[in-house]
Parts: sequence; C-alpha cells; structure tokens
Amino acid sequence: MSRPFQFKEFTIVQDHAAMKVGTDSVLLGAWVDHLNPKKILDIGCGTALLTLMMAQRFPDALISGIEIDPQAMIDARYNVKYSSWNDRIDLIEGSIFETPIPQLFDLIISNPPFFSIDTPSPIGNRALARSGSGSLLNEWIIEAKKKMLPSGRFAIILPLNQKSQLENIAKENKLFIHRLCLVKPNRRKDAHRFMVEMKLVSCDQLKNESITIEKEIRHEYTDEYIKLTRSFYLNMD
Repeated sequence: MSRPFQFKEFTIVQDHAAMKVGTDSVLLGAWVDHLNPKKILDIGCGTALLTLMMAQRFPDALISGIEIDPQAMIDARYNVKYSSWNDRIDLIEGSIFETPIPQLFDLIISNPPFFSIDTPSPIGNRALARSGSGSLLNEWIIEAKKKMLPSGRFAIILPLNQKSQLENIAKENKLFIHRLCLVKPNRRKDAHRFMVEMKLVSCDQLKNESITIEKEIRHEYTDEYIKLTRSFYLNMD
C-alpha cells in the first residue's frame, strides 16, 4: 500500500492509481490563474489531486473530474468523499473522447496522461496513464476546446520537448496562448516542463514566466516555489 500524501487541507490516498502525487500536478494547480471560475473541469483527474486543489482555491466553483482508469477512480472517489468539498465535486469515470459532458466550463485543467508519447511505460496501468492509451495530444486539445466557454481558459503542463507540438496544435485549432511558464527542476539543470494557459481569444502580448523548483540540494526549495505552493504543502511556511 502507498502512503497517503497529506496536504494542508486534504489528503490523497493513492493505493490503486498508477500515477502517484507528483510535482507536475501541484505546480499546475498552484500556477493556473482565474479570477472567479464557476465551473471547472479536470481532464484525466487521477487521484483527484488537481480537482481538490481547484476546490480549495476557488470556493464558489463546481468542479468535475473525469478519469478513464477505474483503479485511479477508486482513489479519487475516496479522496473526494473525505474532503471538505465533496458537495461541489462531481467525478465521472470514462474517456474524455466518449463520455458526454453537456456543460461548458470557465476553466479546464489537465496534467495529461501521456507524460511521454514516444516512450510510454511498459508497466500495466501505469503505461495507460503515461501514454493515454494511444491518444494524441491534438485530440486531447480538441476535446478540451469543445468544452470551453467562449470566455474560458485551458491550462496544461507538458514535457518541454512537446512545446513546439503544442504551439502548432494551438495555432491549428485557433487557441491562443496567453501565459507560458518554463519549469526548471533545479538551478543546475535546464527547463524540463512547461505550463500554458490558452484561450479562445487572442492576446496583445504573451506573458512569459519561469520557475525553478529546487536550489542546488535536493528538497531545498527555492523561495519562488515555496511562495507558489505554500497554500498546499505542509512545512512550506
């Protein structure tokens, strides 16, 4: 059994899910910006980590999380049930490509299941989580766009080697990148992830950002990372 991950205002049990709590989801959930979303969708919600982060950050929002992996959904349902916000969260088991979701959303977030399309993990349902069962990033973006309100936004985190691909997909689908943040694991290494916010309307100027997670020593976090995530992590004050 995996040890539950305790955040300040909720706990993530992760006994069944292939993908455990990781920095990527916490980064995205803390970084995404919206003044007052009323309806939020978490695509590929896994253990419901991002779903619960959105519930904590936006007390007036109704949040939906969709997840194709039934094992991950076991953990997600447990985590939501025992959270303070279970009355505002709706979990949907199924594929984003096949499951009807009639409403549109102010904010859509995703830490996609195809962490590396070229090199999926060979280990059972972890491979499903990493490769998205063969789903292409282009199809993922199209589905997100279909579920956005005209004034909505879509936030996603990806490996840096998919940046050009994402930019081309956004252009082809008339989505406009408003914010882009490069993520460095530490001060000695180059960026390895990037986060973007996309909208259906163009912007005057792209907002370029960057963040470094650790200093030179492992688990010695930078001030900027502490500031961004202190509402969620324990011992970040």
